[in-house]
Amino acid sequence: MRIALDFDQTVTLDPEFWRAFIRLAQDAGHDIRIVTARDDKLDRTAMVASMESLCPVIYTRGIAKRWFCGHFGGNFQPDVWIDDRPEAVIANSPTTPEDLARWREERNEGESIAP
Repeated sequence: MRIALDFDQTVTLDPEFWRAFIRLAQDAGHDIRIVTARDDKLDRTAMVASMESLCPVIYTRGIAKRWFCGHFGGNFQPDVWIDDRPEAVIANSPTTPEDLARWREERNEGESIAP
């Protein structure tokens, strides 16, 4: 099974639980990846980068996650999506540039780090 796991408001709500979930899924032979609306250049903080040691992270830059995976996710086509905002799987982010800038200032995760 291919599993797409959201980061913000999913993994971030209980990181240790989701780390254990990722390991359990992998031990059972599943392909699990984090699929996030974050931008890999502007929103790759230490917190999200730490997950990259467990599984691949796909940064969709606000583009609909299913479309992005279909075009840029290699052969990763999820069977199961775990996301607090299911609409993000099929719709682009409705966040305005101003709201996104404010979120980046207030996210309290430190500076972005280079990929």
